[in-house]
Amino acid sequence: MIIKHQKFILVTTGALLLVIGVVAMALVSHEDYFKPLFSSEGCQLAINRDDAPMIIAYDKNEFVYPEPGESSFTFSKHESLRLVCPGSRINLGSELTYTNITSATCVSGNFLNINNKTSVQWTQISCASEAKKTAKLTGRTCENNGKEVNIGFDVNNIFLTVMRICFDPKKQQALYSEANITAAVSQGSSAARPSWTQGPSSIFNIKKVDQYYKIAKQRPTINKLLGLEPTSTKYIQSHSSYYLARGHLTAKADNFYDAQQDATFFLINAAPQWQTNNDGNWKSVEASVRDYAEANQVNIQEITGVYGVATLPHNSTQQEIELYLYNDGKQSFLPVPEFYWKLVYEPISQKGLVIIVQNNPYKTNWQPICEDIADKISWINWKRNEQKGGFGYVCTVDSFKKIVSYVPKLTVRGILT
Repeated sequence: MIIKHQKFILVTTGALLLVIGVVAMALVSHEDYFKPLFSSEGCQLAINRDDAPMIIAYDKNEFVYPEPGESSFTFSKHESLRLVCPGSRINLGSELTYTNITSATCVSGNFLNINNKTSVQWTQISCASEAKKTAKLTGRTCENNGKEVNIGFDVNNIFLTVMRICFDPKKQQALYSEANITAAVSQGSSAARPSWTQGPSSIFNIKKVDQYYKIAKQRPTINKLLGLEPTSTKYIQSHSSYYLARGHLTAKADNFYDAQQDATFFLINAAPQWQTNNDGNWKSVEASVRDYAEANQVNIQEITGVYGVATLPHNSTQQEIELYLYNDGKQSFLPVPEFYWKLVYEPISQKGLVIIVQNNPYKTNWQPICEDIADKISWINWKRNEQKGGFGYVCTVDSFKKIVSYVPKLTVRGILT
């Protein structure tokens, strides 16, 4: 007698055990025999693979992320999804396809059915090369007569947006960058830092923007504005953190996928930020927002921007002079912001707040532009009264918008505590 089971085959014959065992295996269906390779509960796909495609939803152009705290993407059996390799090609094992996007269906375990015909293990699916990021003008205007720019990926006439930027052509600087932080952000990759990218010539009027951030260029520019010798190290220093860095608006670490992180390195997503601030309280603010999303298992909508122009006293007159990285004697562009701000919003509860950090390590005092409610907020891990790292405070969204008019409209029903 032969008893079939999902996990084993029992043959009740003594002397002919081996022979009958072989025959018994032939009586087991092909599907039953291979069931141990699969999970009947769906698919679990490993997260941290450098060459893996990004996953987007099957029925909408949105990125898919794992559940908070999970070590893999989880899909139900027969659930559909799409795999994308922007600007590249998808590899299925040793087979190179000629597409950068393909549909897939969960079979079981880590097996996916590709285009309704080929079952392939997730670990055998990869991108042939790094993803190609894109910054493009949408043709729409945004606050303060700014130009709207989307940063993300072009995939077969689909645009997958990572962040939306409102760019001020008069200042040659972004007013703000809008993006989302998934509750699973800490489970994502940590890609190597790429070089900064200028982006399309239709955005900046200035050629080679990156060169103006170099210390050898910014020092004589700032010194000339302040009436100092070109080589003076009074403010811009080479061997310390007292210099102006390319300060991210949407941070690299706010993104889950390698390619998303890489997309934050368009210069339109940066503004001149003192490195003391960049590596000080602003860094702490960025980390605190990600920690909040993870700890509370909520997705966060964040809008990060700049405001005003930082000043320092002229060497002779002591008059406060606005700081710019570009100044040709007639025009000034790339202003050094007076402060950075981050609006943190949880869309389900519709609660939010704005965190502000001063961007000037040489200022010994500060005055909030709106009522400071920082003492009511316990989840920001910072040293907000530290001059070098940047004085910091917190305001309600409504009170902040009374001063900074170009903040996008949101329905806010309370403070995000």
